[in-house]
Amino acid sequence: MKTAKIRFLEKGEAARLPKGVKLLPKAVQRKYIETCGFYRLTAEKNTLTGILQTDAETGMTQVWRKNAGKLMERLKKEGVEIILPPVEGELPRDILPFADGRRLVNLFAFEGAAELVDPYPGMGPLNGIVSAFAETDSDMVFVTGTDLPFGDPKLVKALAELMGQAEACVMRRGVKGFEPLFAIYRRSCGEKAEKALAAGEKSVMRVLDKLDVRYVDSTELPDFDLDHILMNV
Repeated sequence: MKTAKIRFLEKGEAARLPKGVKLLPKAVQRKYIETCGFYRLTAEKNTLTGILQTDAETGMTQVWRKNAGKLMERLKKEGVEIILPPVEGELPRDILPFADGRRLVNLFAFEGAAELVDPYPGMGPLNGIVSAFAETDSDMVFVTGTDLPFGDPKLVKALAELMGQAEACVMRRGVKGFEPLFAIYRRSCGEKAEKALAAGEKSVMRVLDKLDVRYVDSTELPDFDLDHILMNV
C-alpha cells in the first residue's frame, strides 16, 4: 500500500526555486511559487512526501488550500492510497485516508469547515463510518473518536500495513479491550453499518462480529505508546 504525507515548509526551510527564478525580485518569486512551484515531492521507500512550499500560517489561505488540492490529485495519480495531512498548529490531529470525493475543506481545521450530519441521529459512532463512506469514493477510511487528540499518523500507517485484505483493522489491547474508534474500515463495513443502523442496532462491536476483522494485538505495535495515543480527553 502506497502512502504519502503532506507537510508545509519547516522553520528555517526555504522554498526550492529554479536558478533563473532565484535572480528575480522577491515578489515575482512568491508569485512563481504560488502558481508554478507550489509543491515538491520526495520519496523514501513506499512513502512519498509532498511539501507545500509555504509555511503553515500562509497555508491556511484560499490559494494554498487550492494548491493542496492539486498536490493531492498528483499523489493519487502516483498510486497513493493513504494521504496523511499536516498536523502542525491549527491543522487537525485526526489523520485519515481519503481519495476521490473527499472535500478539501475537511483537510484543514479553519473556521467554516464542513461538518457531516449523522444519518441516524442518536445512534452513536456507527454514524461516522456511514457518513465517511457517503462523502468519498475511497474503498477505505480511517475512523477516530473526537476525544482522541493524540492520534499518531505513524500508527495509522502501521495499521494499514497490517490490515491485508481484511474488511477492518482494529487494535486489541488485552484487558483494555478493543479500539473500534481508532481503526480502518473498508467500504463493505459502511454498507453493513448502515444496515445495522436501519435495523435499530448501534453497537460497533456487534457489527464487527459480522466482518472479516484483522485484530492487531498491542504486542505487534511495540514502538508506540498506546496509552498516550489512545488517551481520552
